Amino acid sequence: MTPKKHPSNNKIVRKPEGWDDQGGKLELPAIDITQGRLYGRDVFVSWWKPTEDELMCLIRGGHVQLCCIGGQPAVNISAVDENGTTSGLILPH
Repeated sequence: MTPKKHPSNNKIVRKPEGWDDQGGKLELPAIDITQGRLYGRDVFVSWWKPTEDELMCLIRGGHVQLCCIGGQPAVNISAVDENGTTSGLILPH
């Protein structure tokens, strides 16, 4: 998946200090995010677009994998159409 910029982005998240990328095998790119509050909770929202190969994998019935470094926080993963519509949580504009 490729991280994408969104008009609401207000922060950049970088890899953890001292991150060992195992010779390029575990690269963590800096990503643009939107940090805000939703229902009284801090939220961090990022947008991703599947590559053509990943999209074909999903169409064939594949899955999305989420890997959280340092633990598994509560998360929501949603499909967001080109108009910004989603069936999941989305940060209010």
